[in-house]
Amino acid sequence: MRQVTLTSLGLVTNAGATRLKRFAIRTRRNFHELICRRQPHFDVIGLRGSESHVAGAKQHHAVVQAKLLQDLFRVVHKFLELVVALFRARELEQLNFLELVAKKNPDYVAALKKVAEDSKKMTGMKAHFDAGVVKLDLAKEKKAALAKAPADQRDALKQEMSDAATQAVTELEASKAAAPEKDTNLPLILSRLADAYEAAGRTDDAIAAYKSALELKPAANIYLNLGGVQGRAGKSEDAIASFKKAAELDPVNAAQAWRNAGIILSNAGKYSDAVEPLKKSTELDPKSAVGWYLLGGALVANIKYKKVGDKDVPDIPEGTAEAYQHAIELDPNGPYGKESKAALDALQQMAPGITTRVTEKKKKP
Repeated sequence: MRQVTLTSLGLVTNAGATRLKRFAIRTRRNFHELICRRQPHFDVIGLRGSESHVAGAKQHHAVVQAKLLQDLFRVVHKFLELVVALFRARELEQLNFLELVAKKNPDYVAALKKVAEDSKKMTGMKAHFDAGVVKLDLAKEKKAALAKAPADQRDALKQEMSDAATQAVTELEASKAAAPEKDTNLPLILSRLADAYEAAGRTDDAIAAYKSALELKPAANIYLNLGGVQGRAGKSEDAIASFKKAAELDPVNAAQAWRNAGIILSNAGKYSDAVEPLKKSTELDPKSAVGWYLLGGALVANIKYKKVGDKDVPDIPEGTAEAYQHAIELDPNGPYGKESKAALDALQQMAPGITTRVTEKKKKP
């Protein structure tokens, strides 16, 4: 079967710039989409469409800053009155008003110092994050170019991809280190760090980073991405558990999680087990051509033969032709429709007489 690429599907791997935003991290739906490779192997591709950026270096405690400054001004005013009285009594050398405040109100000065330190950290966190995302995107670009490059260019592209991934890891690790404790951006930083780890070939570190993000924010999209990494690493049982958790956390978009689970099981050769999650996917999202196409493929892989007289006759699982027919109707001129039509033609050759709406001719009135 022809290879179906992400470009041919019209899917976008990153719907917006990946940025940090102070105070909140919002996520869009459908964090995962997938590429359908030549059967029987499919690949799950995680999408990062979350809008998350730091617009500036504002701090969580901006209100605290204002109150501290107000209180500090009151204290300084009192000391100014004191200084005026002292000058009347005798000549004084230059006074450091902040030192006077520190002696009288050390907590205020310590708090102001903490505000300044956090502001500096915030600026560093954002700068390292942005730099890391740029390098991560570059690594993805080199990977895409590598898939199309002639043999004499592949070694150079591999090195460039590796260098970009390594630099992405360095920057994102620095962003994580600069993040204030319990900062709301940490789940996002850890997720991007996980992407960089995987790009650099550090699968175990990628899985650990995703799990750390989940400890801070148990979100469906993070479970989807974790499942994708686990599946690509051959950890199919762990991947299925992650996809199931994603479906539980986000029932509205559970079709994607079940579809990914079916892909992972198919890749592992567990076609019988793959049928059920793919059926769930099509039930929840009956307008997905890829879902029906994948279900048809899983059912075909479960075809068995039975003896009829002296012949071995294929026993085609119920719903196989219907699954392919749905894919054709939803994507008549696209890759899934064409692949499904070819599959139905093959089924006709295996079991002549199988009824499908593709072969049925409309009666003339």
